[in-house]
Amino acid sequence: MSTFLVLAGIALVLCGVVLVVVQVRRGAVGLSPVRGVSAETRRAVARAIRVGETDDPEVDRLARRTLRSENAFRWSIYFYGTMLAVSVYLLIVGPHTPDRVLQQSALVLLWTGLTARDVVNRRRLNRYRGLRPTLTDAGASGV
Repeated sequence: MSTFLVLAGIALVLCGVVLVVVQVRRGAVGLSPVRGVSAETRRAVARAIRVGETDDPEVDRLARRTLRSENAFRWSIYFYGTMLAVSVYLLIVGPHTPDRVLQQSALVLLWTGLTARDVVNRRRLNRYRGLRPTLTDAGASGV
């Protein structure tokens, strides 16, 4: 395996670690904005996100917070896609020992799942009433 490929993999893994640390510090990973509310309210927020709107202002506020926190990093789709491509490449090219194939297959599934989750969350954000990002919003927020 070439030195360049190993260094590229190390760089991408370090980017992933930084991404996780930043998201955990911001409370965006595994810390839902709807925790601490009743189960009925959580179900109403999930339903509002699926449907794309709600009439209840409190549920609307929680749905907006949830969608914004899940879509904080616009560049994450590119990171997940790059890691998926690297994992597929290493699965195809690398040695085909059973443990190596299992490891690379698990990574391919991981990056595919993260990419799919990001795409679904972005579609929900774009579909939810009033949250579609515009050019001025993207420039003003700096994200």
